[in-house]
Amino acid sequence: MHRKLSQSIVGPLPTPHFFESFVNPGAPGILSKLKRVLKKTFSRITTRSTPQDIQSQLMDAVSTRGFCSNYVLKSDGYSQDVISEKLRPSLCLYSRDDEPLEGSPDWINLEIMVDIHSDESADPFPSPSNVSQNHSCPINKSAGQLVLDNLERYLTALFARQHRTSTLALCIFGRFVRFLYVDHAGAVASEAVNYVANPRILAEFFWRYNHLSRIERGFDPTVIPATQAERRRLTQAVTHYLQSVGSTDRVNPKIRNTLAKDYPTYKVEMVSESSSTKTEYIIRKPCAESRHALGRATRGFVALQVSEGASDESPDVLVQRLVFLKDYWRVPSSQVQKESESYKELEEHDVPHIPSVVSAGDVYTGSRVQRSQTQRVLRMKNIQLVDPPTSLPQHIHHRVVQQLGLPLSSVRNARELVQVMRDALEALIDGYTNARLLHRDISDNNILISPIERPDGLRRGLLNDWDITCKVPPGCTTILPRSGTWRFMSCYLLHERHVSHQIYDDLQSIFWVLLYTSARHFRHSGYFWLDLFDEERHFQFNDGTEFTKGGSSKLGYFDIDEQCPVFRCRALNDLFTKLRALWRDYHDSLRSRKPHDETRLQQISSRLLKIFDMTLHRRCADDWVGGDWVPDLYAEWDAGQKEETIVTPTLNSNNQMNVGMSIDDNRREVKEEKRLEHANMERPSSDTLISSPNHTTPFIRRGCKRARGDLGDASVPACPPKAKRYRHSPEIVLPIRRSQRLIDRRGL
Repeated sequence: MHRKLSQSIVGPLPTPHFFESFVNPGAPGILSKLKRVLKKTFSRITTRSTPQDIQSQLMDAVSTRGFCSNYVLKSDGYSQDVISEKLRPSLCLYSRDDEPLEGSPDWINLEIMVDIHSDESADPFPSPSNVSQNHSCPINKSAGQLVLDNLERYLTALFARQHRTSTLALCIFGRFVRFLYVDHAGAVASEAVNYVANPRILAEFFWRYNHLSRIERGFDPTVIPATQAERRRLTQAVTHYLQSVGSTDRVNPKIRNTLAKDYPTYKVEMVSESSSTKTEYIIRKPCAESRHALGRATRGFVALQVSEGASDESPDVLVQRLVFLKDYWRVPSSQVQKESESYKELEEHDVPHIPSVVSAGDVYTGSRVQRSQTQRVLRMKNIQLVDPPTSLPQHIHHRVVQQLGLPLSSVRNARELVQVMRDALEALIDGYTNARLLHRDISDNNILISPIERPDGLRRGLLNDWDITCKVPPGCTTILPRSGTWRFMSCYLLHERHVSHQIYDDLQSIFWVLLYTSARHFRHSGYFWLDLFDEERHFQFNDGTEFTKGGSSKLGYFDIDEQCPVFRCRALNDLFTKLRALWRDYHDSLRSRKPHDETRLQQISSRLLKIFDMTLHRRCADDWVGGDWVPDLYAEWDAGQKEETIVTPTLNSNNQMNVGMSIDDNRREVKEEKRLEHANMERPSSDTLISSPNHTTPFIRRGCKRARGDLGDASVPACPPKAKRYRHSPEIVLPIRRSQRLIDRRGL
């Protein structure tokens, strides 16, 4: 749900238009007071100047010429023309009131970053021809990509530490400068200007910035620094909460991050759309955040609700006012509801197992909603843009405040996990049948555990994150393409190209979340192939469209017993056996083209709930094994994986979903390099026989092109020490005795 910077740049925008649109002080007559700028201000900069030379002259001009009297340029350690691991921009602009000491950049108070490169051909931004505007040499694409990668990392660090709607930046390539405006929709680049020949342009930028208000500089006015007393109360509340529910990493893996001392404490003003009441919350470091500057940029905070006139409250009272604050930038669409509206409808229809929402709505600056501005440039008249993005959706700032829940990995035993998943299933079914809302993003991060323990000793589940929900009228089916977290999407959505997202896909995602969590945290025999969750094959068609396909390994899991882990908990094994049979019958009905109407949905839903209820009602001593929870059995597996892929549809010019497209590569991040410890393992042939860790039945791996690393864990029980363990190939791993029949059935 994010866009790469290189795919979201609009330009080149003429410098006067850029200044008028993004660096325009509200006070009249400011520009007329700019003094004459000497032509020789940057005369010592030549094509042979080093970045250090450019850096020193720029710092000298800003500090002595009076361009920017309220701010100071600081060098926090020069960043070379390659990606800096320490994230140090060449120059940083700070307010004189917040000027840091020498050393690493202060991302909390940084106003503008300046990235300096001596190579004029490294300019990667749009220009009217294949030769960069006013430049004497062609563009160096490899060097330009490094510039963009470095800049994107700087922007990510800035947006992570500050609460901003946008920011400005400068990129200098030898004698030329580009001005950048960046928000969550993308970036606008100005034309390349020779600031050595025309130093007034650079002076005018700093002069204009010097007279911008805090809001005009891109800061969110609804977020202000907290007082010392408010910081102390947040610390007391979180500390007491950790003591009351358990402070181990298993129970609260990220909540303790809230008290990080290197993050400032803020007070957030929130206005609820439903009641129009204003409430304030104290936050510090997010316990969950996106690693990307552009796009939704979701951040989750443990927040303390401010109570008027209460300065000396007991820790127990403070804990009761702890909530979860979700902050992100949504893409408005006529086909996707706002999350605040979704929760309101769920509450009106009494849908169970939904987090109680305290406040929710779009964020406003005065009477205007906070929205991105980059997409406006695409509609500017008389502006010649070079290779503009085909779609640059608008983003609107949105917040949701709800009850605090625990992560799914904090379950205490298998029975509690089954109960939590059963509650999420009931919420999903009732939300669709009663409120007609389709969730469309079932994942392990979106299923929470209520910290309140019931009389039966079990905690209950909560289905969270209804932020890409769509409304499905009765008697209709959705026409929206697939969306959600790739790892937990249904076989049908992953495998077929022109299909729409249906309620059955979300129901099956519940199964994959249950299997994924069980395999990682509950004892089982053998080594389970987690790569079936991330199977991908990429296709490009004659019309130029691309499609990423998966789901074959998942489909094989329903048919092949040898691929199933055997858990110590007998009730959990029986549950998976029944669920696999149900979904095997479902896919058989798809092949026979049986209709899937409301009656069929009711049959599958009631059967699913009955299977979970019968499992939970088992009371034999051998059914539920105590102490079967273990730390993550596959922690090392994560080190070699790409980032979790979120699939979302694109928007067309009418701000509607592109139905014909199943995945947009602009909105998915795939790491090009996979960090594997054993990269030099022997390569098996196309028909290599591999002995299964679980059974003695030989397996044949068809089309396996390379061995991809030993991901075994010595702590996994009953795994032969000499057995070679390979990751899944792009094709299904099939037992010899059934392979031909299954290949014929699926047409593989």
